[in-house]
Amino acid sequence: MEFVEGGDLFDAISNSGKLTEDLSRLYFSQILLGLEYLHSVGITHRDMKPENILIGEYGKIKIADFGLGNFFSEDQKLKTACGSPCYAPPEMLNQEEYDPRKVDIWSSGVILYAMVHGYLPFEDDVQSLLYEKIKTKNVRFASYISISCRNLLRGLLLKDQKERWCMDTIKAH
Repeated sequence: MEFVEGGDLFDAISNSGKLTEDLSRLYFSQILLGLEYLHSVGITHRDMKPENILIGEYGKIKIADFGLGNFFSEDQKLKTACGSPCYAPPEMLNQEEYDPRKVDIWSSGVILYAMVHGYLPFEDDVQSLLYEKIKTKNVRFASYISISCRNLLRGLLLKDQKERWCMDTIKAH
């Protein structure tokens, strides 16, 4: 941590209440580049959350904590449920086989939502109710969130992993 003087993204969000869309865009684009590289070499993180995003010098993002990461081949599906519940996608909670890339994309959507809102899209103190919200609840947006950001978040947080945006669609947005 002594090499990332900016701390982690969780602290940045907590200290600010929420981040501006411009700063969120800067951080999110770096997160995407990191995930794109990891996925290109067959690595999935599976525990993407603000606490695992470090902010280095000049706002450079570093993805940390690969304790739940895994290797995968191009068409391989994974089944192990892991990670932090608030950032887990519906397919993982349903104990279905999942595309490891789409799990990280879902979690990055939850991170982006947290950056621009200052809170998570799905929260509950009771784990079973939290899971039910993630599986069924539609995402709601604060009035100050731009249309472009809303559209991106909708694509990242699609409940059906087959419909959830892939990296190329996200970058094109």
